[in-house]
Amino acid sequence: MGKLVAGQDRADHFAHARSCGLSCCWCRLAALVMGMLNAKHVFGPPAMASSYFNLGSIIGGVAIGWWLDPNFGARSLVGLAIGTLIGGAWQLAGQFPSLWRVG
Repeated sequence: MGKLVAGQDRADHFAHARSCGLSCCWCRLAALVMGMLNAKHVFGPPAMASSYFNLGSIIGGVAIGWWLDPNFGARSLVGLAIGTLIGGAWQLAGQFPSLWRVG
C-alpha cells in the first residue's frame, strides 16, 4: 500500500481515524451525561471529566505507544489512538457514579 507519511501505511492511518471516531461518540455521550448532571445541580464530576479525558489520552497513549515502539516511531501513533479511546471511555465512566446517585 502507498505511504501517507514516512513509515506509516494506509492501514495505520485508517485504524487511527476509526479509533478517534469511536472516541468522539464516547465524548458526545459524556457531554450528554454532563448536561444531565448539571440539570440536577451536580457540577464537580462534570467539571473533572475533561481532565479524565486528558489524563487517559496522555498517560494511556504514551504508555501504549512506548509499548508498541520504544523509539516512538510511526507505529507509536497507534498507541496514541488507543490512548484517545481510553481517555474518552474514562471521561464517560468517571461520571457514572454521580449519575447513579442522582438517579
